Amino acid sequence: MAKIVVPKGVTVTGSFYADKILPEVFLKYKEMTERSTVRNVMLHHDNAAPHTSKVVTKYLKKENVSVLPHPPFSPDLAPCDFFLFPRIKKELKNKKYNRVENLARAVQSITSSISKDEYHRSFEDWRGRLQLCIDRDGHYFEGME
Repeated sequence: MAKIVVPKGVTVTGSFYADKILPEVFLKYKEMTERSTVRNVMLHHDNAAPHTSKVVTKYLKKENVSVLPHPPFSPDLAPCDFFLFPRIKKELKNKKYNRVENLARAVQSITSSISKDEYHRSFEDWRGRLQLCIDRDGHYFEGME
C-alpha cells in the first residue's frame, strides 16, 4: 500500500490537500486499478477544513469526482479512525522513537503488514457503519454497534 508522508512542519491546508495529496492519491488509484482517469469516482473523506475548502471542492469538480456526504462529528464513519489509527496506536504503545524518521518507518512497517483482506474487511465494516448512521438518522453511534 502506498503512503503519502506530509513533510515535517507542513500544515495540511486545502491548497496542500488539492495540490499535493489528492493528485498523489489519484495517481496511486490509477496505477492500482489500471485506469487512465479518476473521473466518475466517489471519494469519502471527513469534514476537516482542508477536505471541504473551496480549492478542494473546485479540484474535485474539475476531476469529476463525487464526494460522499459525511455527517459532522462522525469519526465512527472514517475507516482511518475506526480501523487504521487504533491499529497503529496499539502497535506503537509503550514504544519511543528518538527521530521522527524512525517513527515514520515504524508506521510504514505497520501499515505494510496489514493484508489486503484486512483492508477489504475494513471497508465492509465501513458499509455497515454507513447503514448504522442511516438507521440512527446521522447520530453518533460509536460503541453502539
